Amino acid sequence: LPPPPTLPPLDPEVVDVLTEIPGRLAVGLGGFVGLVNPNGTSATIVGGGDGAIASQPTWSTEGALLAWSEIGIGESAIVVFDPDSEAEIRSTLIGPPAFYLQWNHADQVVSFLRNDLGGSGLEAGVVRPGADPTTYDVGAPYFFQWSPDRDIWVAHVNDDRVSIVSSNQVIDVGDSLRPFTTPMWLDGDRVLIASLDGFVVVDLTDGGAQTLPVPEGPLEFIVSPDGSKVAYTEPRVPVGGQPQVGPLRVLDLESGEMVTVTEQRAVAWEWSPDSARLGWMGLDRADAANLAIWHFWSVDGEAELSATPSFRPSETVLTRYLPFFTQYSVSHTAWAPDASAFAFAGAINGDDGIWVHAIDGGVDAARVSTGDVVFWSPDEEPLAGGEAVAPF
Repeated sequence: LPPPPTLPPLDPEVVDVLTEIPGRLAVGLGGFVGLVNPNGTSATIVGGGDGAIASQPTWSTEGALLAWSEIGIGESAIVVFDPDSEAEIRSTLIGPPAFYLQWNHADQVVSFLRNDLGGSGLEAGVVRPGADPTTYDVGAPYFFQWSPDRDIWVAHVNDDRVSIVSSNQVIDVGDSLRPFTTPMWLDGDRVLIASLDGFVVVDLTDGGAQTLPVPEGPLEFIVSPDGSKVAYTEPRVPVGGQPQVGPLRVLDLESGEMVTVTEQRAVAWEWSPDSARLGWMGLDRADAANLAIWHFWSVDGEAELSATPSFRPSETVLTRYLPFFTQYSVSHTAWAPDASAFAFAGAINGDDGIWVHAIDGGVDAARVSTGDVVFWSPDEEPLAGGEAVAPF
């Protein structure tokens, strides 16, 4: 197990604020997975050790279960853990380990991505906890999201096809695609993709398509949880030049109204669970080392609410998560379930760990744990146990 760290005590007023924030944090600690409350209490290691390396902590959609990928001696597995009972169910994977997990809408199965055994790209598979895995699709790159109400997902595969994927068929939809990553559901019948002309809303009930124009160039976007808005970086193409990343905008998909969040370059962004706030990461241009800052923006107020101090994201975040932030946005969140706070991993003034920024509580950054990646539970239940602040 990792050695117990020595973290300086938090200010009592800060602890009071953090104690009121609901939910639990799942953290990655090298080859371990742990759980801790937002105020740093009741920390425990739940995955890894005994020769096994645990990674990719992934909460179920209701927050009652936590899954992770595990690499052991001679085999790999997907582990599903119940924090309340501390029971776990293992599903063995023959061959390469899973490097990404996503629960279906009913929290009955876990989908995964891993290197394909046949060497033809990536395997997109599904496992029911305790059962053998089933391959649904193959291709690379592979980006997808489960339907909010059915056991199908929409996938963007090989940079040239968008498909509806289920256990027994793959149906292609959409064409004339521009560079983008993750297709996303607006509701149970409509998906949002990116074509050469702009955004396309595809209605799966009748095959209809509505186009919302966007300038040419690569298009990164994330749909709000309520399906009403999309946050995206608008491409800019200088005369005679290559497409560049433009401002971060929010488009109302019903009214067509567009608002600019920032003219700065957004490295990543993430909607709050209630769709009322948007967090976006930019670079601290005032710092020679180009450290990062998370900014938090209000949809109703169309203004910035707060920002974190400058920090250096952990190497794990930089290499395994940020390059695929749109994919993780459909399955993971760093937001508290009530949208009052945000968690992030990195170093502030040389101090590494897991930090909580309380937007409503006025806490810029409180270090509550060690770790290199963090995700907040979708439910509001805290961890039971002792109150001592002694992470791991």
